[in-house]
Amino acid sequence: MLSYLLKNISIQIKKEIDYTLVDNTIKEIKELINYDIFNLKLNKLIHELFLDIIKPSFDYNLYYYCHTSLSSELVDRYSNLYKKILPESSPHKKVFFTSIEDKCSEFIDSINQLRSELSDKYMIKNSIVIQVLNFIHIHYMEDITVNLIASSLNISNSYLSQIFKKEIGISIIKYIINYRIEKAKELFSSSDELIYNIAEKVGFSDEKHFSKTFKKITGLTPMQYKKKNGKAKYI
Repeated sequence: MLSYLLKNISIQIKKEIDYTLVDNTIKEIKELINYDIFNLKLNKLIHELFLDIIKPSFDYNLYYYCHTSLSSELVDRYSNLYKKILPESSPHKKVFFTSIEDKCSEFIDSINQLRSELSDKYMIKNSIVIQVLNFIHIHYMEDITVNLIASSLNISNSYLSQIFKKEIGISIIKYIINYRIEKAKELFSSSDELIYNIAEKVGFSDEKHFSKTFKKITGLTPMQYKKKNGKAKYI
């Protein structure tokens, strides 16, 4: 009778793992890490993953997998900016010897510190503007518009344009163009690629428009810049 009761208690305490829920939650967390790091929903999802889903399962292999997967995502996305935040006393091999509550709290603290680092890096305190900058820096080679960015942040075009120009001093479109030209300059200086290839890589579908824009911003044609700063390849 006692063994039967203990068995039932064990079954009630240890929850069966819903792997679909785990995968979906990890996916949602990674999307926020990459595209909306300032969204406080990220903290809530991490808390739910560690304490509401993994902890009741008593599956520390699953916990280790989730913890390292999300940490790797942060390192891949934010590189040295996140690496310097990681506590030196918490290498992966020590994960098993720390309570899930402590690791969850530590992980969320690192996210909060990363937000602060990002804010200091851009010298901007408006979290929406920082999200816009991150979005542009990731998607500059794509056909991005103010409407697309505003939709991704669930705010109006006019409000987004207003706060961005107030913080940065130029419009979103002008910032995108300037950023693309800076990326093109980097490619001209570090590669032997043809001009039209570089134009495509930085988000220009038309080479003539790219050349005209490049000269307007830099004072040089792409070919002149290439000759001055790298090895030119002629079409």
